Amino acid sequence: MKNLNKKKYWFAGIAIIIFAAILTFYFVQKEQERKREEARIAVNLVAMGDSLTEGSGDEKDNGGYVGIIASMLSKREDVRSVKTENYGVGGNRIDQLMKRLDTQPDFQKDVKAANAISITIGGNDVMKVVRSKLLDAEKQDFTKASKIFDQKLKELLAEIRDLNADAPIYVFGIYNPYTTYFADFEVFDEIIAEWNAATKKNASENRRCAFYFGHEAIGRTWGHSSWEGKSESSRRFISPEP
Repeated sequence: MKNLNKKKYWFAGIAIIIFAAILTFYFVQKEQERKREEARIAVNLVAMGDSLTEGSGDEKDNGGYVGIIASMLSKREDVRSVKTENYGVGGNRIDQLMKRLDTQPDFQKDVKAANAISITIGGNDVMKVVRSKLLDAEKQDFTKASKIFDQKLKELLAEIRDLNADAPIYVFGIYNPYTTYFADFEVFDEIIAEWNAATKKNASENRRCAFYFGHEAIGRTWGHSSWEGKSESSRRFISPEP
């Protein structure tokens, strides 16, 4: 009988050890899963700007570059969720974008909550000069407009920083289809390049703000199945530094 009791206690002790080991493994595994889940990023992107942000001309109806970025990010293992707010309005110049941000509480609220912010703006500021001068436009007209734009961009970035001190800001260069329509205006490529260079310099002077040469890739996206540089773009949106 004593031997039977000893065996019973021995088996009970082994069962307890095994049960404890299983529970320990279970809890450790769950804790590791919890930590992995916590380490995954919940992306909250606010996109603002003109028709490129709005998605005008996207023949595949992907929501423009905003929708494409969201789709690519959602497939990444290190991304838990993706939320986007699109404040793109076709035809907007920078003064119109600033007015919307100044006067729309929901816009301001979403900027405050964002952990990534993207901007496409400037193309319609260039076209304003073209429309006002037509083929009589000279390089100095664009230089003057660029300086005005540059000052307003500084004000826009400062306002965004007042609303959100930490989210990385990605400023896209001007998408340039204009030489197709103004082939006789030989300095147009130079004008766009200088405009983008000024925008890049402006962005570099702001904390956690980067100029991105993605405008040509965005422009080629509409109606195409591939996007040049798309992996790099999605990586940038979740990196801690732009």
